[in-house]
Amino acid sequence: MNNDGIVNGNHNRRKYSMTGTHVICDMYGIKNIAPLTDKDSIEKILNGAVRASGAHAIATITPDYFIKKKYGLTSAVFVKESIFDIHCYPEQKGAVLDIYTCGGRAKPVKGLKYIKKKLEPGIMNVLVIKRGNVKNLEIGQPPKKLGKKPFGYSLVIDAYDCHPKKVLNDMDLAYDFLESLPEVLGFKEISTPYLSRKKGGGLIGGIDLAGHNSVDINTSVSKQLLLLDVFSTKKFDFKTLRKELIKNYKPGDIDEQWLQRGVDYLP
Repeated sequence: MNNDGIVNGNHNRRKYSMTGTHVICDMYGIKNIAPLTDKDSIEKILNGAVRASGAHAIATITPDYFIKKKYGLTSAVFVKESIFDIHCYPEQKGAVLDIYTCGGRAKPVKGLKYIKKKLEPGIMNVLVIKRGNVKNLEIGQPPKKLGKKPFGYSLVIDAYDCHPKKVLNDMDLAYDFLESLPEVLGFKEISTPYLSRKKGGGLIGGIDLAGHNSVDINTSVSKQLLLLDVFSTKKFDFKTLRKELIKNYKPGDIDEQWLQRGVDYLP
């Protein structure tokens, strides 16, 4: 075990080769802003994107917190392949989306094109990542300010060689881990964690937090791999989050990548 608590960083990553694709998109200058504050409309669009991609929906979650506060909505569709989620900013005519699908059958880019057609953004910034092979970028350090306040920050974590493999299928452990994160991130929990078992072993799920913040988790028993995606509207205690992950899942190695979201929104 090294000083970070990582069990062994000298594993062979080739055995973790994945076909999962993570599409990260920031939309600006959205013409059709009505769905950004309407629960039925945004859920209809997300589920339409799921069908367009060839993925299979399990559950759709839009916390009542955002509806009651009359904010732009945060909504997610958990799919057998992983997740489609959106954070909406109607006041800036913007939105940030994350679409992740495991396996090679679903086509997340087709889902994104469907959302583009419905929301009609003027500009889109798109990044496509093959998960399980994230390149390190400013490890442990949030990105420096670029002069304009972003919508928020995405932290993408791939944790390899988790010990023992069975922890990746432990529903209670994942639930308690997600429940510990509101305190770590400094946000109020506005929904209990949602978790579902994956065919072949593993879990998908997440938790929504106040103020457009969320955490999504995806585990694979056969690959001994955990994927964690955090969206936060402010910088948070990354080191404590990392310690919680290591304490619970004991990975052999971790890749992290920070992204600033929505830095090019139209005023």
